[in-house]
Amino acid sequence: MVSLSSPVKKKKKKKEKKKRLKHQSLCFGTTLPEKQQLWEIINDELQDILKKYSLFFSKKQMKIFNDPIHGHIELHPLLVKITDTPQFQRLRHIKQLGGTYLVYPGASHNRFEHSLGVAYLAGCLVKILHDNQPELKITKQDFLCVQIAGLCHDLGHGPFSHLFDGMFIPEVLPGKYLGFLTSKDWQHPSTMTQASQFKTKLHEDASVQMFKHMIEKNNLKKAMEESGLNPDEDIIFIGQLIRKEPRVSQRSAEKAFLYEIVANKVNGIDVDKWDYLARDCHYLGIPNGFDRERLLKSARVCKVNGEKQICFRDKVADKVYGMFHTRYTLHRQALQHKISYIIDVKIKEALKKADDKLMISDAIFDMEKYTNLTDHIFDQILNQSDPDLKTARNILDDIIHRRLPKFVGEARLNEDILKDALKKKWVEVVNKYNQKKKSVTPKLNDEDFEIYVTIHKPGMFHEWLVRVYLKNTVQKEVQNIAKGCFLEWCQEVNFTDSGTETNSNRRLLMFVGEARMKENKLKDELKKKIVNECNRRKKPGSAKLNEKDFDTYVLDMGFGEVGKEPIDNVHFYSKDNPDTAFKIEKCKVSSLKPKKFHEWLIRVYYNKTYQNDERTEQHQIQQIAEESFQNWCKDSDFVDSSDDSGNSSCAVLCHFFQKTSGFQKKTIFNDPIHGQIELHLLLVKIIDTPQFQRLRYIKQLGGTYLVYPGATHTRFEHSIGVAYLAKGLAKVLQEKQEKDLEEMKALKEKQQDLEKKQKELITDKDILCVQIAALCYNLGHGPFSYLFKDRFIPEHEVASVWLFLDIVEKNEELKKELIKDHKLNQEDFIFIQELIKGVDTAAPEWTYEGRDEDKSFLYEIVANKQNGIDVDKWDYFARDCHHLGIRNSFDHQRLLKFARVCEVNRTNHICFRDKEADNVYDMFRTRYTLHRQAYQHKICNIIEEMFAEALVLADRDLHEGKPEDMLKISEAIKTAEEYSKLTDEIFEQISSSTAENLQKSRYILDKIVRRKLPKFVGEARLTEKNMSKEELTTTWKATVQKYKLDNPTVSLNAEDLPVYVVDLDHGMKDKNPIESVYFYSKRNPNEASTIKDYQLSSFLPKRFNEELVRVYYRRTDDQTAEDKEEEKKKVEEAEKCFQIWCSNNFGLP
Repeated sequence: MVSLSSPVKKKKKKKEKKKRLKHQSLCFGTTLPEKQQLWEIINDELQDILKKYSLFFSKKQMKIFNDPIHGHIELHPLLVKITDTPQFQRLRHIKQLGGTYLVYPGASHNRFEHSLGVAYLAGCLVKILHDNQPELKITKQDFLCVQIAGLCHDLGHGPFSHLFDGMFIPEVLPGKYLGFLTSKDWQHPSTMTQASQFKTKLHEDASVQMFKHMIEKNNLKKAMEESGLNPDEDIIFIGQLIRKEPRVSQRSAEKAFLYEIVANKVNGIDVDKWDYLARDCHYLGIPNGFDRERLLKSARVCKVNGEKQICFRDKVADKVYGMFHTRYTLHRQALQHKISYIIDVKIKEALKKADDKLMISDAIFDMEKYTNLTDHIFDQILNQSDPDLKTARNILDDIIHRRLPKFVGEARLNEDILKDALKKKWVEVVNKYNQKKKSVTPKLNDEDFEIYVTIHKPGMFHEWLVRVYLKNTVQKEVQNIAKGCFLEWCQEVNFTDSGTETNSNRRLLMFVGEARMKENKLKDELKKKIVNECNRRKKPGSAKLNEKDFDTYVLDMGFGEVGKEPIDNVHFYSKDNPDTAFKIEKCKVSSLKPKKFHEWLIRVYYNKTYQNDERTEQHQIQQIAEESFQNWCKDSDFVDSSDDSGNSSCAVLCHFFQKTSGFQKKTIFNDPIHGQIELHLLLVKIIDTPQFQRLRYIKQLGGTYLVYPGATHTRFEHSIGVAYLAKGLAKVLQEKQEKDLEEMKALKEKQQDLEKKQKELITDKDILCVQIAALCYNLGHGPFSYLFKDRFIPEHEVASVWLFLDIVEKNEELKKELIKDHKLNQEDFIFIQELIKGVDTAAPEWTYEGRDEDKSFLYEIVANKQNGIDVDKWDYFARDCHHLGIRNSFDHQRLLKFARVCEVNRTNHICFRDKEADNVYDMFRTRYTLHRQAYQHKICNIIEEMFAEALVLADRDLHEGKPEDMLKISEAIKTAEEYSKLTDEIFEQISSSTAENLQKSRYILDKIVRRKLPKFVGEARLTEKNMSKEELTTTWKATVQKYKLDNPTVSLNAEDLPVYVVDLDHGMKDKNPIESVYFYSKRNPNEASTIKDYQLSSFLPKRFNEELVRVYYRRTDDQTAEDKEEEKKKVEEAEKCFQIWCSNNFGLP
């Protein structure tokens, strides 16, 4: 029994007093003072009701997160306390889509931001139901519990999300993860939950365990009580919401609908899907045709078969189809993309090989260890020299170098043919039984049985399941006879019985049995045919192939439930009868919906890797294998090889190479900013090197992701975007040059002018060099980008050149292709290096060797030292805004179209149309906005200062090892090999290290994770730059000292109140950046000059730079409640002191 706390006792006394006064008023009447007291009691009761049922929260209470999907998300302080725990912060290092980021560069988002989005949408849905239907009596307690469940539903995901709990764990711990069906699933085949729910509960159960562990480790029960929750009941309720367990409820049946909000087992429509459909599409660059807002606002609770369920307006039925179709699109194009899938398979194999040594799978039984298990395991395996990890390391090295199994082909399997064949065999078995037992009753009738083909999906690997049911309830004796036939049938069709004795929940008399199909027979038949054909047609003397050289996989693809229409389990209401739920009639939804909602795919990969000089043979074998696969598809009974008209049109996808030399000339990347990016294969070879792949683990915006959850994008995707834009700009300039030359020839201009124009012409080799420079411009960035540059390396461009040369020297095939095939000479290599470093094209003397002064404008494409307008900025403005959720007012595509080369002061520059002057200013304004709101955000800055301090203290070895193997960070920048290992993973390396000399660094990083940051005191814009940081600090200390003298009771210490100075500008310090840009007019496109004042907007600022001074309060560690109260008072006093300082020194109010 829980003892009453003092607030509970007070509440009890208050109730007793109310009761007594009410009784007096009824029995004896009331005097004026008593009426006043009675009114106070009634008012108190009204306030209690409002407190319980109103979902209004003070704006001061709520914390705002800027999310690129939902905008400004407001979260309750209790949820913020949960996010500020190591257990939740761990989700920042768990990628949302596993290994998909290795195919889709933009897929770097994580479970952290997704969880925030789900919590937000859960709150939105609860609030809509609360506001529209007060009779539901949704309380603040319900609201917070559902939000917390949404926030914590993914806490249990392991490294690379579903790859870990859906592929790795089921293989290394078979039978040790929970079953996948509930007792209701077996009540009747028509209501049987199908494929989308046949999966392990591992991550949901782990989420509940991690949630409880988090509450315990961080003493959050007290915070829950302060927020009006009852921890003893609500922790169980939240766990049920995460586990999807509405049957064992901590809430009354009247609130059963709450279980459908976060994870809906009834029909799959829940806020988890709403967020990941929008978020994944946003980062992958896939169009999202689903309007979640429409569905959200039409949600309403109605009674369905006596239970309250969430229903939707009948007119949004097509939106429901849109949701499930978007899910299918994501799986088809990204999550089960032919390369993404095989990469996940290879990562899973590497984890399996490393499991014995690193005991990865054991972590799921210990939440303390599981907290430290993140995607960092990839680098941990890759960078260790332990011989026991050699096999796992080689697999990951193959992924980095893109030595992957080659895709041979894919075909859709026809489950209807399979089902018919199984039914036919079942009839034979039943008839055989009846013939044997002529004189025995009861007899079996094959028409009384129904066969269902489905799948068990513990992850991305599937087992085909076949279940047999009786159509009607029968006696136990008949069921036993049917089970005997079932076992015989399994032997006939070469299936494996699942074993009914292990399934304690299968007690319904209608269930007969379940068997797992042996897919190997189908796979072996296919592999045998391909191997025989390849051996027959390959070159004489080549090594003989065998079936182990090919891998086959069967995948499930669909709208969510095998064989079912998405809206079969969805109920709707009409405008006229909003409280009456019904299933939508098929005639009332689009007739253009798909004929089928599920398909099985069989895929084949050629897994043998070759050395560079053997690639031709590899392509030849792959081509033969593709043709063999296509022939097999045409002949196989189980491949869907006919269209609606019955004509043969084999539903098979094969990837044929061109038979000409060189094969493919380009590779396409799907980018969320620029769409379908085509890159030359030479650039792809640079991308597929360890030096470049390293950029996947260097965040574009350093520590900004710790404030802006969406800022998880990397230098990798940015570099690809810069290369794409560099080619785009160079091509535009080239086309305009060629057009000008043709016009000059037509006008018969002087030969001297024609020759000069000819020399200025951009060649294809120029474009290739510019693209290579753009691609490699960011190679030299260290951990967390500019955070590292400012402390350990002077300029990242120098390191970029260094690593580019290292790539060329260590890849003979690439070097050979650059020199022999593309005719790059020493001058071209110097040109690439100069492009990366950047040159001043306005210098009085031309001293550069890569290109003559005639082509000086080429140096302004990648890194423009003349005026700052370059493709590097164009990409990062668009990309950063996209990920940060900040509006981008600058249109780089428009500016690109209006670019051309003009001669100004005898030097060729890239110039722009005069009417684009405002667009150019918008570019510089966007730069300022990004710096003001994100890069120099008051919390981002202090986090990066703390992390920089931790790095300096941890200037030690890159990886755990013997003392003689240790290498300092400052030493690592001296060798390309060691520098290539320096990534953002150093955060995890320090945090998880047990080395004593890293204790101080670990302590700082732990404070960052737990959000124990210095408190922001104040910020002021200085009217002019008249003081250095040292002078500002001196005057600040003097002001603090005087304030203490004037206020003897105040105990401020200037050492606890550091001063920081931040410079903000438009890119050219205090100058107007437009003054350095040249423009041309429509009338005179070959003459350019700076823009005139009257051509510019009168809304331009008077100043183009400003200096901010900020003061923070360094909080004490391990604070008690009294310490926190004392700190609050100190911060308030520091704010007053700051105002006095600003007034006295800067003339600010």
